[in-house]
Amino acid sequence: MLRSLGWDVVEAQSGVELLEWISKATSTPERMFDVVVSDIMMPDMTTIEVLSAWRYGGWSVPFIAVTAHDDPAIRIQSRALGATCVLRKPVQVPDLQRALERALAPDGAADDDGSS
Repeated sequence: MLRSLGWDVVEAQSGVELLEWISKATSTPERMFDVVVSDIMMPDMTTIEVLSAWRYGGWSVPFIAVTAHDDPAIRIQSRALGATCVLRKPVQVPDLQRALERALAPDGAADDDGSS
């Protein structure tokens, strides 16, 4: 879906791989990523765990979490840990586009889309 919107995409197959990519991207002088979009459930860890590490690392890349669960606690916890936005599956293109625009806005004023 991101590619259909014209984005270059790097895929991580696990939470550990995602953390490695984020760490690599934030340790270089030039920004490798504009935004991270991640499913809440990954094979080896949840996005909540990734966000905890992300927050601990002080990384400033906007983070959009995606979930199939209609659990307000997941949204609240994700936002508390620094997720810019939490989208609920199935993600619609307009919702993703709005989330990306908000996440990349100068003030980072994203909000939850498609999750209520």
